[in-house]
Amino acid sequence: MELERRHKIVYDRRSAPTRALSIKSLLGRRRHIRRASDYSQHTSGYYVDWYASSLLYVSLATLLLCCTDAHLTLRLLSLGAQEINIFMDALIKANPFLFVSVKVALTSVALVVLVAHHNFRILGGLAVRHIIHGVFLMYLSLFAYELSLIYV
Repeated sequence: MELERRHKIVYDRRSAPTRALSIKSLLGRRRHIRRASDYSQHTSGYYVDWYASSLLYVSLATLLLCCTDAHLTLRLLSLGAQEINIFMDALIKANPFLFVSVKVALTSVALVVLVAHHNFRILGGLAVRHIIHGVFLMYLSLFAYELSLIYV
């Protein structure tokens, strides 16, 4: 009696996890959860390898608004405004370039973490993807407010 084909396999790819920086991990194909039964195991969310292009657009727009906010903040300060955030005020007084760098870096890291978890739900069911859009809307509102302070 011949052994089944699956018993003849010498190396099973599932025996070891994929290395973090391998070609296979960089070229992942997972866009959604694979099986309906997996939904019960991943009630809070799941990770994917590929992300929707809309997440990229919203994230880049948020980052652009963050840079614009930093520029407008410095402009408002030159016109006599005061920075209310104590941490950012200390950075501005120390070095305006440091202020811009820290502000953009913090926003970038936060966006990367939010995008990686966009399929998760927190705080009783709030989808993280909605938080990403909310951050964009807050930066858009802040941009409009700062423009109104400068030009009105």
